[in-house]
Amino acid sequence: MTGYRVGVMAGVVVLAGLARLAPHPPNFAPVTALALFAAATLRPWWLGLAVPVAAMFLSDAALHVGTQLGVLDGWIAGGTGFYHWTAIIYLTVAAVAGFGFLLRGRIGVGSVTLATVGGSLLFFGVTNLFVWSESLYGGPLAMYAPTWDGLVECYAAAVPFYRTALVGDLFYCGVLFGGLALAEKLAPHLVREALPVRDSAE
Repeated sequence: MTGYRVGVMAGVVVLAGLARLAPHPPNFAPVTALALFAAATLRPWWLGLAVPVAAMFLSDAALHVGTQLGVLDGWIAGGTGFYHWTAIIYLTVAAVAGFGFLLRGRIGVGSVTLATVGGSLLFFGVTNLFVWSESLYGGPLAMYAPTWDGLVECYAAAVPFYRTALVGDLFYCGVLFGGLALAEKLAPHLVREALPVRDSAE
């Protein structure tokens, strides 16, 4: 693995983690964009899953420690980075990366936009389903009735957060994929060395 590839992976993980730690509107985060970008550009394939999950884990660890020490004012799960849904969130991020794998060899404005919307909808659908499921067993975050009406209410209440999430996903995808397009024009040889999947199929 070349130094450039290591630098690219370390850079995107660090930047994604910092973006999650910096003050931002709820759900305006780079997680979906990073999952799509990593899966679309990195080789071997498992890095497309490992990089976004690593960014999530490291930033969650920082949030958890920082809020426990009173250094950070977290809002997730009452101010903690890790909570009882953490594994579900990570699995959903990995599932979003599936849209990124579909982008390999066909990165363009239209395809990236469709993948971003698809990944964002998947994350919205899965995570809010688990929010509602808390009511089925009296979980600590149970807020809705364990009925169809409660499920509809749960998704309806989450729509404003989804709007913010979608805007954030589109913004960060623009930054990552737009930055890649710019780098390919300015330094194509470095891009081919750092992200070889852009040159050939696995």
